[in-house]
Amino acid sequence: MSELTIEQKIQGVIQALSYWEDADVVINDWSVVDRPNVEAPYVIIETSDDFEWSHIAPTAEMRWGVPIILFEVFHDWDESFNNFRDRRQAILDAFTVAGAAASPGMVIEMIRNDGPITPYYDRMIPQEQQAESLPVFLMQRMILEGREF
Repeated sequence: MSELTIEQKIQGVIQALSYWEDADVVINDWSVVDRPNVEAPYVIIETSDDFEWSHIAPTAEMRWGVPIILFEVFHDWDESFNNFRDRRQAILDAFTVAGAAASPGMVIEMIRNDGPITPYYDRMIPQEQQAESLPVFLMQRMILEGREF
């Protein structure tokens, strides 16, 4: 199975959730955060930089750590963190329930954070002014660890 196929399977599971339109869940397309923030939440699925191939007779096994980044539109701290929590939980639940069934030939064995929830600021705001600005989104990078068999 190719890495693209795995990314597309992950994309399909997330797109099936009620929080996202199909165009809100993309593969390697950071231009999604340039869209109007009222269209968020967004998910960017990135090319993996975490993989392991092994061949222990009689079969070969491939392990992937596929990164996804969840973006939640910022309204205020309370509402935005609550919305972020709920949408992240929806992703976790989708792979808990449908992980293996949604991805024949691959199972998602673990989902972990790859850093804290952080603010994402408008790129036009210089970094030295960000401390006095409100973010456009809250974001977090997560790793979906899976095994191909």
